[in-house]
Amino acid sequence: MQVISYGQQLNTPIVLCLGYFETMHVGHMQLVRTAASIAAEEHAEVALFTFDKKSDNELFTWDERLQLYKQAGVSTVFKADFTDSFRATKGSEFVKQLCSTLNVKAIVCGFDYTFGCDRCDAFDLTEMLDGKHRLFVVKSVDVDGEKVSSTRVRSLLTDNKITAVNALLGHPYFVCGTVVHGRGVGHSLGFPTANISVDNHKVLPHGVFAAYTTIDNNTYAAFVNIGAKPTFGVDTQTIEVHAIGYDGDLYGKQLQVNFIDYLRSTVKFDSVEELVKQLNVDKQTTLNLYKAMQCNTCKENTND
Repeated sequence: MQVISYGQQLNTPIVLCLGYFETMHVGHMQLVRTAASIAAEEHAEVALFTFDKKSDNELFTWDERLQLYKQAGVSTVFKADFTDSFRATKGSEFVKQLCSTLNVKAIVCGFDYTFGCDRCDAFDLTEMLDGKHRLFVVKSVDVDGEKVSSTRVRSLLTDNKITAVNALLGHPYFVCGTVVHGRGVGHSLGFPTANISVDNHKVLPHGVFAAYTTIDNNTYAAFVNIGAKPTFGVDTQTIEVHAIGYDGDLYGKQLQVNFIDYLRSTVKFDSVEELVKQLNVDKQTTLNLYKAMQCNTCKENTND
């Protein structure tokens, strides 16, 4: 997959998906599947337009987003920097720029897509294209009777509704980061943890979670603590991952942690012994949830 800056020339025939795509939820996937179907007819590639807009509550970092785009089958990503100049661009100028620099065979967008400083919509886009390019407007995707959106995903995530988040995403919510040195408390308790440093713009859930991670091509069930460590008087937020059954050095490595479900809140225990007792419960619950997830995956693959 290649990443090209907005305004650069590309001669490869493409079907272009328009949107923000700060994640790839099931609604976004419907756009990409539609584009892929059209691209097969046009002997073209699937491309996606987005921009890297830094905020304090990003669902996924830019690198994580690129990973999701690639997994979705996108061949080319057109990236615009969210500058004052770009924000001041009118919708008609934006469309003209795309159509003059790219070999666009068709465009796909959502029914509620808006663009330009003048807030143009899909109806305006139809007029601007003037029949020169085919436009496909995709209806919303609903889950539990409500439209899937990044806003809804973010709200559920901050409420620790991990299973609901994963249902809207169509894949596990995850965090990626570098393993850094911690205080070594987990190791002394018999539960060594990898402390992960992540982008501080990323919105995170808080508490203890069942998860899984892949290390050296082996996948391990894991439980994760995101937040403070009140039992030890530590108020600073950390992300600590205990990969069940793994015994090795992870310092300096990149780790992706995929979330399965919420286990409990972070609480202060009266003693270290009480904490260890709870950690053993967390471990067993995580193993049960991980096993159930694997069984469900096997059933889905069999049905396919």
